[in-house]
Amino acid sequence: MATGSDSTGGDRGGGRGGAFAVAPEPILVHDAGSGAVLDANEAATELFGRSRDRLRSTTPADLWSVAGERSAATVFDRAADGADATVEAELPVETTDGTERRRVEVVLEPAPDGAEVFAFLRDLTERRELELELRHERGVTERVLDTVPTGIVVHDSDGEITMANERAETALSLETADLAGKLYDDPVIDLRSVDGDPLADDEYPFARIERTGEAIEAEHLRVETPGGECVLSVSGAPVWDDDGAFDGAVMAIEDVTAAFENQARIREQRDRLESLVEHLPVVLFSLDADGVFTFSEGRGLRQLGLEPGDLEGQSVFDVYADNPSIVDACERALDGESVQVTHEAASRVFDTQYRPIVGDDGDLEQVIGVSLDVTDRVENERRLETLLEAIPAGVFMTHLDGEVEFMNDRMRALMGVGGDPAGRDIADVLPDGQLAAIEDHHEAAIERDGPVEREYTVDGPAGEQTVQTVVAPVSTTAGDAYAVVGVSRDVTERVQYERRLEENGAILSQLTETTDDAFWLFDGSFDELLFVNDAYEDIWGQSVDSLREDPMEFMSGIHPDDRESVQAAMARVAEGESADLEFRVNPDEEFGRWVSVSAEPVFRDDEVVRVAGISRDITERKRRERDLERSERQLEAVFNDPQLLVGLLDTDGRVRQINDTALGYAPADRADIEGTEFAETAWWNHDPELQADVREWVDRAADGEYVDVTAEHPRPGGGEINVEGTIRPVTDADGTVTSLIASSRDVTERVERERQLAESNERLEKFAYVASHDLQEPLRTVSNYVELLADEYADALDEDGERFIDVAVTGSQRMQSMINGLLDYSRVTTRGEEFRSVDAERVVGDAVDDISVMLEEREGGVEWSDLPTVEADRDQLRRLFQNLVTNAFEHGGEGPINVEISATDVGDTYRFAVADDGAGIAENRQEKIFRIFKSGTQYQTSSQAKGIGLAVCDNIVQRHGGEIWVESDPDEGATFYFTIEKSEDDR
Repeated sequence: MATGSDSTGGDRGGGRGGAFAVAPEPILVHDAGSGAVLDANEAATELFGRSRDRLRSTTPADLWSVAGERSAATVFDRAADGADATVEAELPVETTDGTERRRVEVVLEPAPDGAEVFAFLRDLTERRELELELRHERGVTERVLDTVPTGIVVHDSDGEITMANERAETALSLETADLAGKLYDDPVIDLRSVDGDPLADDEYPFARIERTGEAIEAEHLRVETPGGECVLSVSGAPVWDDDGAFDGAVMAIEDVTAAFENQARIREQRDRLESLVEHLPVVLFSLDADGVFTFSEGRGLRQLGLEPGDLEGQSVFDVYADNPSIVDACERALDGESVQVTHEAASRVFDTQYRPIVGDDGDLEQVIGVSLDVTDRVENERRLETLLEAIPAGVFMTHLDGEVEFMNDRMRALMGVGGDPAGRDIADVLPDGQLAAIEDHHEAAIERDGPVEREYTVDGPAGEQTVQTVVAPVSTTAGDAYAVVGVSRDVTERVQYERRLEENGAILSQLTETTDDAFWLFDGSFDELLFVNDAYEDIWGQSVDSLREDPMEFMSGIHPDDRESVQAAMARVAEGESADLEFRVNPDEEFGRWVSVSAEPVFRDDEVVRVAGISRDITERKRRERDLERSERQLEAVFNDPQLLVGLLDTDGRVRQINDTALGYAPADRADIEGTEFAETAWWNHDPELQADVREWVDRAADGEYVDVTAEHPRPGGGEINVEGTIRPVTDADGTVTSLIASSRDVTERVERERQLAESNERLEKFAYVASHDLQEPLRTVSNYVELLADEYADALDEDGERFIDVAVTGSQRMQSMINGLLDYSRVTTRGEEFRSVDAERVVGDAVDDISVMLEEREGGVEWSDLPTVEADRDQLRRLFQNLVTNAFEHGGEGPINVEISATDVGDTYRFAVADDGAGIAENRQEKIFRIFKSGTQYQTSSQAKGIGLAVCDNIVQRHGGEIWVESDPDEGATFYFTIEKSEDDR
């Protein structure tokens, strides 16, 4: 480098002056032989916090350190020998507050004469901090969006879809790859009105938001998806750039097909009901204080063989003297009591209400009555009850006091209820384990005043089943709920399918790498390839030879969704137009690369004879654009996330703005909160100690610290809620904190689950104590005495006696093994260690060493390679691999067994595979083998407890947040798969 070369001729003992002295980057001059510092410029003295004299004679090992196996001295020696020596290093810097560590880039370059080595340093500390801050912000945003229970679709200003979360994919039955890059009116998203009519161009939600600049809320549209037709509730809001220009829209979509269809049915039923009321056979009447009819009207009189007015002037006690029910009701009404009863008259059934009318003097003036002929209704109710028993779904109705009104046979079968539960309390009908969840479900429907859907796992006749239940309140005409009605259906197959779909969808890998541009030349009709350079192979993932053999082979390297637009561009170029477009290529990389292609026609006598083009890899640019757009739009979406309580604060802790969700958790108006000190708001002012904590959190955040927040505060309407979140600073380009963002979520349910889990673990620990002490002692006594019998009376025992003794000893040993197995199983959760970073390859090596004797006896082999580092309990992970390998040898049949262990990166998890070439596992036993005391073979042939090993494996994997399963065909070996979640840094 010029600076280094110019300074070699200077005075080694003093300053070098010139460009060396004023260079803005720190520079050190080292002796090539000893490594000692000979000189340093002003920027170097400022970086190290030392004078030039203090720096002289120090060596690289004294000044900076390198991570990994290399040392600073080794790196310096390589540079002195002329090798490449550019490294990132850490160095101590002396400041007025002590010594701090800084991250720098060190470039070592020898002088031309070889006597000196120049060290050029660049401070990376601030850049690293900014990168970590950006990565953290993006990680928080992505995790928040993953937890949003609503489909989110983000459009840019042109209406192109730039992002869709998993909920949106599920609602539209489309993958992200099918959505990304599509316009809002693309045919693949077949939006229609609720009546099924195609939408006009200006009726699409995005088009309306773009045109009006206003948000839309909960509008219903039909969409034809690969999974069938459904109804979506669509809400959306515009996104504006810094200049106030329209910059796109964020859409929230939710599949409301079931609710929409229910509402349609309800509307239809209501219309029918109104029509019926108009023609209903009702009798309206009034009685004076003596019980004489003063009025009688209504079509219902004809059912009694009367005409309007026939009863007027007659005493009710004379007309209905032979009907005690009517006489009793009238007497009670004339005594001032409101009465509602059901009468039978003239072979008809009437629901009748009697309402006394009292004058200002307190005396009864008259009784007003309404009778409705409900004969048909009573008969219909009987028919309805028969129908409910026949429909292929569980139906029930329960009063708010817990009394069961009705439960059809299918419902009783789904929930495992015996006998007719009508009239019994629900607590006496359902198992204790289901009662709390079902009561909470009913309360949620009452609170919402509408249907609430949930799923339950129950033990049914065919084993574990998933039941989907929709519960809705039943209200009086006054709107007061008095019962809940529900419909349940078995969705076990659907849940299993969704689980498999989620696992398959998690397999995602994308390779991006910037390469040289690819230049190419075709004839005018793309029938002949005239030239292409080697850069094509890296970009497209295809060989140049294959393209020369078939010039159209490059089309197979283009994403299927982009091929139509590429073909259209080719047609335009062939007609003489220029073309510029971007699309995805390289099937080997799952079409993860983006290219920008420019194509120009070459003319001869106004005829296109050649097409020349350049393809440039723009994958990295696309990623940055997506990241930037996603970050900007997601931050806006996150602030309005209905699942997050979000507030914007001044640095002094005053609330500038809160979202609607946070307002819903505060028993106060927005005007009472915004402008108020955060600690004085309704969330915190109930507890002075909590207010002090809040002020401390705000002060720390204002100083630039990310503060984690965990607290309790009152729930509007009563009770407490648990919240968890952060208060984080927002800085300008200079790093100055300009505002604070406080965000949290309601984690009450999770806290309760954790409490219940702790109680469960405590009970499990007590069980382990009983198993290890109280159960084993009598077992040892039995075993010892049986062995004494065998030793003392061996000569007196006949063949049967010896066999009985052997059976007793074997049974005792098996019982001991089963107890030990149960202890192992329970201690997975009660005795586990904290998760740490663990090298899976070393863990597998330790596990194989533990069973080396068995491997030698069976002449078996275990191979593994390229296993990742994971966050796990090391001892339990070793036990997991040991159990799976041991299982392969114990159940693999006769002869040598070979086991291969591998791992695959599948997004947020690592999927491990332990494959053997043994006898395999029958299909009907593959789901049972992970249950305790179950085996992959029909019979247990050892005195040891069978089924414990794989049950322990299942428990270990569950503790690590993963799943375990087996795939096998008889006589073709078995492969056990399990997943372990990645750490936050690896995702």
